[in-house]
Amino acid sequence: MFLAHYHVDRGLRTRIIHFLEGAYALNQQGRPGAGAPLLSLLSKPLQHELQFARHEASLKELGFCEHLLHATGFVASELDMLQHFATYAVSQITMAAGDSVFEAGTVAHSAYFIDSTGQIFYRIGQGGAEMVTGPRWLSEMTLWTPWLHLGELTTKEVSSIVSLRQKDFLECLRRSFDWFQLAQTYARDYLKVMSQYAAVTDLWVWQVEPDPGNFLRNGSRSRTTRKSGTLVQSSATMARKLMGHVFAANAGEDFAQVVPHDT
Repeated sequence: MFLAHYHVDRGLRTRIIHFLEGAYALNQQGRPGAGAPLLSLLSKPLQHELQFARHEASLKELGFCEHLLHATGFVASELDMLQHFATYAVSQITMAAGDSVFEAGTVAHSAYFIDSTGQIFYRIGQGGAEMVTGPRWLSEMTLWTPWLHLGELTTKEVSSIVSLRQKDFLECLRRSFDWFQLAQTYARDYLKVMSQYAAVTDLWVWQVEPDPGNFLRNGSRSRTTRKSGTLVQSSATMARKLMGHVFAANAGEDFAQVVPHDT
C-alpha cells in the first residue's frame, strides 16, 4: 500500500482514507464522468455548453448574473458569457473535513458557492462559529473590489465547493465592451450600497427586488438576508481597519481602473 510504503503515520493515513472515500462518494453523486478522457474530444462549443450545464445552478445564484437574467432575459449573448464563466473561471473543489477554505486577513481571490450538502462554518475572531447553509455565494464582493477576508471558513466534513476566480471572471468580461460596462455600473452600485454600513463580513449579500425598467438594482429597495452575521451595522474596529482601503475611493473605482472604458 502506498501510504504504508512511505511510513505515513496512522492518524494522517486515516484522514487521507476518510477524505478519499468522501470525495469519491461526492464524485459519484454529483460529478460522474467529470474527468472522463472521452470528454476531451468534444469541440470547444460543446465543452462550453457542458461546463455551463454543470455549473448553471450556481452561476444563476450569483447576484450579477441573477440580475441580468431578470433585467434582460436569457438571450444568446448572456448565454455565451455564462458559458465562458463556467469554462474558464469556475472550478469545483473537494475539501477534507477540517480544511480552511479561506482565513481571516488573507487577500481574497475568489468568490465561493456552497450547496446544501456538507457542513461549513464561518468564524470571526474568537467569536462562536456559525453554520453557513446553502445554496448561496460567499465573498461576492471579491469580484468588484480589493477584499480581505474578515473571518475563517472551514469544513466539518468532506464538502464540494464551487470557486469563481476573480482574475478569470474579469478576463471573461473583457471579451465584450457592453458586458464590462454593465459590470462596471453594477460594481459602482454594489459598492455604494455596501459602503453605507460600518462593516460587512464575507457573508454579506446584496439582495434587492429587480427593477425591469432599469439595469441597476435599486439600492433603496435593498433588504438584508437572514441573521448569519451578514450585515454588521455596529462599529467594528478590526473590520474597519482591514477594509479601510475598500471604501477610500469612489464606489466602483477599482473595478473601473481594472477594466478601462476603451477596452
